[in-house]
Amino acid sequence: MDNLWPKIETSQLKTPVAILKEQASLLGANTQNLVTAEVDSLPIYDTKIPEKTNSLPQVLNQMNSIVFGTKSFHPSAIFRFAFHLVAPALNHYRYQLFFIGYGIDFYPVFFRLDSDIQNELVADEEQDVIANTEEEFLAILKAIFNSEKTLRVMRAILAQSQNIPESI
Repeated sequence: MDNLWPKIETSQLKTPVAILKEQASLLGANTQNLVTAEVDSLPIYDTKIPEKTNSLPQVLNQMNSIVFGTKSFHPSAIFRFAFHLVAPALNHYRYQLFFIGYGIDFYPVFFRLDSDIQNELVADEEQDVIANTEEEFLAILKAIFNSEKTLRVMRAILAQSQNIPESI
């Protein structure tokens, strides 16, 4: 039998979650592991509920109606990940800074931010924070990590972690 599949090239693209995990791994070195970060996978959100059909003509009609080459955000599933600051010395206290969601094409990435960070970064708290490219994603992450709210939470975790009695 002939193999009908094309040769699939591996990509050098870095997924948004890979970038988050890299950044999470770098935080501990800056804080002597008193504050670390973790990225948690959230349930995939399905944006479409497919109708069951047994009709091949219906399936083919649906396929013919698909427009290829558009760069819009209409995935059938959104991959979601939460980014937490963690205090190992405080019984692994966790503080969620944000979560992200994106489709199979990686971008755009949609952010849900801590409300104080949202207010710091955008004038309108109802405005969506969206990264359309990897460069925009990195810029938004840098702004989140350097926000006053993030620094305030990290300072509080550090202060409490450094003052834990040895007997605890």
